[in-house]
Amino acid sequence: MDPEPARAGGSAKARVYEALMRRNRETVFRRVTEHGASRPSFGAVSLLLGALSVAALATWIVLPAAAVWLLVRHGPTAWTLLASALLLLVAFVLRPRASRLGAISEARPRTHPRLFSLLGDVAREIGTEPPTRVLLSTEPSAWACHGGVRGRRTLVLGLPLLLPLDRQACVALIGHEIAHFENGDVTRGRLVGGAIETVARWCDLLIPHRPDESGNGLAHAAAAVILRGFALLPQGLLALMVHLAWRRSQEAEYHADRLAARVAGTDATLTLLEHILDRSALDMALHRIVVGGSGKPLAEEMGRHIAARPPRERERLRCRADRSPAASDATHPPTGLRIRMLRERPRELPAVALSAPDHASVLAELSDAAALAERTLVTNRRAALLQLS
Repeated sequence: MDPEPARAGGSAKARVYEALMRRNRETVFRRVTEHGASRPSFGAVSLLLGALSVAALATWIVLPAAAVWLLVRHGPTAWTLLASALLLLVAFVLRPRASRLGAISEARPRTHPRLFSLLGDVAREIGTEPPTRVLLSTEPSAWACHGGVRGRRTLVLGLPLLLPLDRQACVALIGHEIAHFENGDVTRGRLVGGAIETVARWCDLLIPHRPDESGNGLAHAAAAVILRGFALLPQGLLALMVHLAWRRSQEAEYHADRLAARVAGTDATLTLLEHILDRSALDMALHRIVVGGSGKPLAEEMGRHIAARPPRERERLRCRADRSPAASDATHPPTGLRIRMLRERPRELPAVALSAPDHASVLAELSDAAALAERTLVTNRRAALLQLS
């Protein structure tokens, strides 16, 4: 449940995370199960990460400063104007930017009072402040971050993930995400998280993801070599920062699962994780609506697919997760290991229980956004099918 999931074969950030995952996932899991999924502590690694983040962001400031220095030192000649313009252009392209949250709507306390009441209840149980901004998305995911220029506590709820869940699994999802505001995950902070995203963007701009799609010829080969040479420094910085932050980030995810189990109950949190294991509900529901002509709402179709899943299929998914623990994305621990961690802990009862009437009120408050999300997803699926035909 990450704002920008790192997929296989994707960005520079994805490749670093995946390499770490292959080598160290069992080591982190054993550490968590033996010593407990506690809140990562602040120490020398955090200080070093902070220093590297400041250095990375300060490096960007050098570019416009160099442009100004050229003009002041050598005067506004044709060459200095061209060089300064080039430096300013590169600085603009490489500038730090807030992550695109992909929201279609924003929930507010005035229009979504029951949702914000639930967020407050969960945050109090965890021992942190609730988010000040809640965005609604068409992504089948959810994430917490410090968004915007002011770094406001932002919770993004993906409606395709939230709406089909039963009421306690909804509490577990919200509890897991709000726990990230408490659990010390430095990669979700404005400084370290922003610096990692900025350096990863530099690497992606300098190194093409799919070199086979680039042009042929000596000029393209020479350009690729030059760009890769320029990319060596940001690549090394990205690898160092991710290596330093990775274990803390993984432990923070386990800690968020533990807090979600405390808030919503172990059974509800396991239900949530098992739902994440099977990503087919959204695709199947869209297929029934677009191809099959179903007139039912998207959330209802997804719920029917989940409810119709036979016990044998659920057991198969659990066994597959145990045998080959794959992560939903490279920045998270493998979902199978997260399930094992909760199963090996004492079973917890829910501290925040969402009643059926309150759950219905939350769904009613989200109905307009759900309709907009459904129209968006259905339109996109139809457009994709037309491209294939």
